[in-house]
Parts: sequence; structure tokens; C-alpha cells
Amino acid sequence: MRHLLTIILFFVSIGSFAQRNVEGSVRDLDQALVERDTTFLKDLLHDELSYGHSNGWVETKAELLQHLFNGKLVYKKIESKLLTRNNADSVTIVRAESNIKYVLDGKEGELKLLVMQVWVLNKNGWQLLSRQSTKIN
Repeated sequence: MRHLLTIILFFVSIGSFAQRNVEGSVRDLDQALVERDTTFLKDLLHDELSYGHSNGWVETKAELLQHLFNGKLVYKKIESKLLTRNNADSVTIVRAESNIKYVLDGKEGELKLLVMQVWVLNKNGWQLLSRQSTKIN
């Protein structure tokens, strides 16, 4: 009985850690985008990523990494405030309000966005599967 309780507590603590860690992954994503850390992003982004922007532009993982690498899109600053988090097994939906300064095709801009991200937990840790944003005033 003691071993069963130890095993249960172990898995509860892992699940609890994983849920807390998704918020760290959200912060890591913002930082990696600003730093254009494509090596780190390769692990943080799911292979089936759908990265939707507020203007309707949708990128795959490969496109996002390439656009960051070649400078088509440069994030100068991302400040995000987490609003809600909903969990279902190994999937977490995060909603945040973000202030973003960026350069797209050489043109600077600034946006205030509501962002929804879908994160999945797998053997690689939390990975971003989907993101969609909309402009707010």
C-alpha cells in the first residue's frame, strides 16, 4: 500500500509541475521570438504548428523559423499578461494579452493583441501546437 501511495503522489507531482511549467513555456516562447533563437524554438514548437497572426497570416513551424532567421519578421519586444488557462489531460489552452513591437518586411509596427495558444505535453515537454491573435484597441 505504501508503494502505491508513493507512485500516486509521484504522478500527481509530475502533473502539477507540468501544469505550472506551461506558463514558463509561454514566457520562454516570447523570449525566444525576441531573441530569434531558432534552435530553442525548434524544440518549443510542435511539428504541426499553426501560428496565426492578427492580420490573417498563418505560418507553419518551418515558415516561422525561416522568417525569424532571415529577418522577414523581427520581434523587438513582447510583453504578455496571462489571462486564463484551461487544462484537459495533456492539452492546455492559454489566453493572454500581449503588447508587441515588431518589424515586418522592414516596416516597424506596434500591436496590442489578445492571443490564444494551444500547448500539448509530450515527451519533449510543452510544445506550442496552435496560436491565433486578434487586435484590440
